[in-house]
Amino acid sequence: PVAPEQLDIASVLPAMQALDVEALLHCLAGLEPRAQTVVQLSFYRDKSAHEIAAALETTPGNVRVLRHRAVAQLRDCMEAA
Repeated sequence: PVAPEQLDIASVLPAMQALDVEALLHCLAGLEPRAQTVVQLSFYRDKSAHEIAAALETTPGNVRVLRHRAVAQLRDCMEAA
């Protein structure tokens, strides 16, 4: 995982999708480190819950819960931005 500001988000999004990248980076930075790792591995590195669980020494179910909560937190943060 890398720091949120080092992610090249704009290059992996469709050009026609409008997104406030600065707001997203701000919201990512607001996540706890473990949640940031799960989000980055899930969506930036395209890792499965099983792969992430092995890397974090936890269960795939816990990874899914962490990811669900992190996405909800990101959604709330982006809607508030």
